[in-house]
Amino acid sequence: MRKRLEYQGGIHQEDRMIKDKFRTFQRSLLYSYQAASVSLVQRHDECLRTDRVERVEPIGSAARALINPDKIKQDYDDKIVSIDYKHGWGPGDVFEWRGTNSYWLIYLQELTEDSYFRGEIRRCKHKLKFKDKEGNWLYTWAAIRGPVETQIESIQKNQTRIDVPNLGLNILIPQNEKTLYAFDRYSEFIFAGRDWRVQAPDSISMTNIIEINAEEYYYNRDTDDVENEMKNGLIIEPVIPSPIGGIHGETFIKPKISE
Repeated sequence: MRKRLEYQGGIHQEDRMIKDKFRTFQRSLLYSYQAASVSLVQRHDECLRTDRVERVEPIGSAARALINPDKIKQDYDDKIVSIDYKHGWGPGDVFEWRGTNSYWLIYLQELTEDSYFRGEIRRCKHKLKFKDKEGNWLYTWAAIRGPVETQIESIQKNQTRIDVPNLGLNILIPQNEKTLYAFDRYSEFIFAGRDWRVQAPDSISMTNIIEINAEEYYYNRDTDDVENEMKNGLIIEPVIPSPIGGIHGETFIKPKISE
């Protein structure tokens, strides 16, 4: 009897229930209407290089998963993904749903499911470009909602009326060292032809996820590359010449002031 129980999943009844549900899950990956082929494209602790943004390469081989409907609105699309724990997926990871040419961010995990990984996902239609501490331009997938403003805010003074930027965005992105640095409070980025300023980043509520609330802001025509969505992208860093020959001494010569 003990051998039979161990074959069915273990001595404890809960272990047997977990294994039995996992067998059902494996069959569903082959025959269910919600079964799909998926590929991981960005882990939560990594970002995409700008020279590969047009060609998103999958990480590892394709896998099978269940994608069930949850909520769909005009500005966001939420679903539920179920996949084997052996693939090591978790919150903050972004994957491609093959056959639909769509990308999805895992932002919540249902810890009550023990047989396989089950989590909430949101569709990512855009990528955000930013600069890291070393000055390298990187991308990250982002699930963006908004703007939803229906009125224009303005200030009137001395018979002069000035419109105030008031559009807002709600953004979910993977959390890592680079995104925490680039999307801190009061930092700015370019998206959809506008400059945006981070008002309230939340990196605590969800594991490996940063929730950003950004507001429309003023961009600088002289320093911001709006067309390529690069904040301060028109600033050219000065190059300090380094002589190779026999010239030694200070790089820049300054007039000497005698005492």
